[in-house]
Amino acid sequence: MEFKSGTWVRHPNQQAWGGQEERKVRILFAAVGEKVIDTRFVQLEQTEVSAGQPRARHQIRALAGVNMNELERLCNLFHEQFKNRRATTDDGRMVLNVLQDMKASGDLSRKTADQLFSWTQTGASCAEGVDLAQRICRLIYGRVPTRAEIEAAGL
Repeated sequence: MEFKSGTWVRHPNQQAWGGQEERKVRILFAAVGEKVIDTRFVQLEQTEVSAGQPRARHQIRALAGVNMNELERLCNLFHEQFKNRRATTDDGRMVLNVLQDMKASGDLSRKTADQLFSWTQTGASCAEGVDLAQRICRLIYGRVPTRAEIEAAGL
């Protein structure tokens, strides 16, 4: 059986656990975290979102082995340039959240990803910030997601 990314499934022998590439599926189970399941050995069952279960972080996944030194350098550069851009808002705060999320879990939370992706699409009014946000995205994701991908991911 083939599942689209974001489909809720359950492992029939592991009820507490809760993407698909060829025969191996990478799944974020609510109770135990991310697992890779070989569908040649386990028949997954599609299910609805359980009451009280959080939604997946988002469907655009970070690369494994992100260069954290370079990420920190780019984020610090972004923060320094944009923390005082507007009197009432710390525009640079977003990248501090990027660093915090990446250090904690190796990926961005839905909220942080939404903020970063918004910066990548800001436009000419803040070209230097767009460039830095896109460089940060490329480092984390290997690319800058398109508007269509961002919308499809629910961000």
